[in-house]
Amino acid sequence: AGDTKAIPPAAEAIAADAKKIPSLFPEGTLDPKSRAKEEIWKDFPRFEKLSAELATQAGALAKTAASGGDAGAAAKEMFSNCKACHDAFRLPEED
Repeated sequence: AGDTKAIPPAAEAIAADAKKIPSLFPEGTLDPKSRAKEEIWKDFPRFEKLSAELATQAGALAKTAASGGDAGAAAKEMFSNCKACHDAFRLPEED
């Protein structure tokens, strides 16, 4: 295992930011520069749920890494949540 000292503060920052995510998407806001899909507002409860789960998983990652646990597994779980939300609610990058 590599040096995991940077993981807890980074994961704690992700957890704090995740709690703010839903407030960044007031209903109906569509910025032309945003990659947000309209589905955010069509299924806002799921969007909120995924944001809350991200906060929980990032907090768990911080604790796991700080205690010397399997940070890789905790990170994988957190990143799978990121992917689920991005797949459902974020447009792909344009080439």
